[in-house]
Amino acid sequence: ACLLFDAALARAQTLTMAVEAPFGLDPHYLFAGPNMAAARNVYDSLVRVAENPPKPVPGLAESWTVSLDGMEYTFKLNPKAKFWDGSPVDANAVKYSFDRIQRLKKGNGWMVNSVLGPDSVSVVDAGTVKIKLAKPFVAFLHVLPWQWIVNPKDAEANKGADDGQTWLRTNVSGSGAFKLKRAETGNLYELERVANAWQSGGGNLTGAIWQIVR
Repeated sequence: ACLLFDAALARAQTLTMAVEAPFGLDPHYLFAGPNMAAARNVYDSLVRVAENPPKPVPGLAESWTVSLDGMEYTFKLNPKAKFWDGSPVDANAVKYSFDRIQRLKKGNGWMVNSVLGPDSVSVVDAGTVKIKLAKPFVAFLHVLPWQWIVNPKDAEANKGADDGQTWLRTNVSGSGAFKLKRAETGNLYELERVANAWQSGGGNLTGAIWQIVR
């Protein structure tokens, strides 16, 4: 039975999942499990979590250093990281995203908002971003995988009166291995794999559908 399952999985191209939770794709608003599963495929974070037991590994940041007192983190960004429009995922994009997380105070922001101040995130240069904590938090690296980076150009162009929440609920502007192919509010969201994505790997799927059920 396992062999048949493995063979079927190997042939899989599009995965369809049924979800009951309210669904949306704004990475700084969402918090439910299915939403986060989708976000992890369309957006990238500074670090990821891998292995068992879990530990932080490079994501958008290819390396980082931590001050001796554990209060300051300096991240060197991977120069290969690109948004889908071809623009680099640079330090300004990281700062913009963390500033938005602090402004909205929603979704996964609760993981970091209590330890960040208004000037905690600063741009050192295009490829380097520094985060200075307002108070000690030894698990800081472990919550960064849930703080995703958006393309500031698109977010600003569609900011509206709610800091882009309406637009980003049904549109995606990220750098992940998948992008949004179709969005039918209240019905389904379909992702498709990005051709020539900057990061390698990601399995054999070419797409995924989140079908909303009631």
